[in-house]
Amino acid sequence: WLKSAVIAQVRPLTATQEGTFASLEKVLRHYAEMGVNCIWLAPVYDPGKNGNGYSNLGPHTIDPRLTGTDDYDEGWARLRSFTVAAHKMNIRIILDIISWGTVLGSELEKEHPDWYIEDREWGGSAFDWKNAEFREWYIKTAVDIVVKTDCDGFRYDVEPHYAGYDVDGEIRKRLMALGKKPFMLSEWGNERRGAYDCEQMLVLGCEKGYRT
Repeated sequence: WLKSAVIAQVRPLTATQEGTFASLEKVLRHYAEMGVNCIWLAPVYDPGKNGNGYSNLGPHTIDPRLTGTDDYDEGWARLRSFTVAAHKMNIRIILDIISWGTVLGSELEKEHPDWYIEDREWGGSAFDWKNAEFREWYIKTAVDIVVKTDCDGFRYDVEPHYAGYDVDGEIRKRLMALGKKPFMLSEWGNERRGAYDCEQMLVLGCEKGYRT
């Protein structure tokens, strides 16, 4: 399906008046009629008080504004309901996933300060990708997101410059072992290496976006 993919980026909070997954189901037919067969959802993670989605409390969280509940488990289940509705219209769903870090002072940082480095990134706290425990947690969290939401893959924000080929490739490997066939889109140019299917920036003609 990827060879004929028509991808639309959708920001759930502003795509409808209500700004919820439940209300977004109503506009799926509109996208289908336009020929869209894949929706890239802007970050669905809990931004906390100071985040914007691309800065958030961590990939294990989900925005209560989108789900109507503070219960993360129930929130992920509601995202799955949206994904199921999309699949019935032959529309795949990919999720943005963030790998640079979290907003300052997140619960994740308080619980696992050793998962972070002293440097700041994008105004927030940066993950320590040399920490093996953190790397494994991140991989398991990403795999779990796909399993519990039945989404079709990820658009990796600013990758492959943080988690990188080994981590993102391992996510794909584990999903394939579970019978999934994920679509993996990096923001910046990449060498594939079994981790990504294509990139966003070079498609737009931003040749200088490629960095080794």
